[in-house]
Amino acid sequence: MTGELVFTKKIMTTLSNLYKAFNVEYHSKNRNRYFSNKAQKDGFDEISKLYGEIAKIQEDHCQMLLTMIKSFWEEKPSLDMKMDNEQQTDFGSVCNNLKASIASQMYEYSIMYPAFIKEAELEHYYAEAGKLQTFQIEEVLIRQRQEKIVQLLSEGNVCDRTPEKFWACKNCGSLQCCTINPAACSSCSSVSEFIELTVAI
Repeated sequence: MTGELVFTKKIMTTLSNLYKAFNVEYHSKNRNRYFSNKAQKDGFDEISKLYGEIAKIQEDHCQMLLTMIKSFWEEKPSLDMKMDNEQQTDFGSVCNNLKASIASQMYEYSIMYPAFIKEAELEHYYAEAGKLQTFQIEEVLIRQRQEKIVQLLSEGNVCDRTPEKFWACKNCGSLQCCTINPAACSSCSSVSEFIELTVAI
């Protein structure tokens, strides 16, 4: 059994959620790093720093999630983690990029982590549930930085306050910005349901 998963329903459900959380955090981290670089190029140095801090929190989450995933393996072999295709990073402007960052945080805080915590508790994985709850709480730190970015953009009078509609794929958490429900996910090609997230700043 060396290097094999124990294929029970409980482990597979919780493990699947950990993979999904890792995937969402990984792409969110990359997206916010891109936003940081773009903000710096556009002359928004303080905003760039705030995006960098958000990406660091998400990088820490990725590392901890990877440790949790490895704990499900008997001999802890190297993991060949299948990632979804790269997700959209540039949403057109510094304001739309901020709205995308907020939409991702809304999905993780209010939808993804509460569901994963509940399922882990139902399956008696209380340690994992506790760690996921910590991640959910730390989403508040991300939100605080996003609110500071909103303030900085408002002070500079460069903030477009038109609401933007985003859709989060229920399968992988990928974000798409469009006016109607997408036909399929641009990242994982899933045709599953999408969660609507409308962001106004």
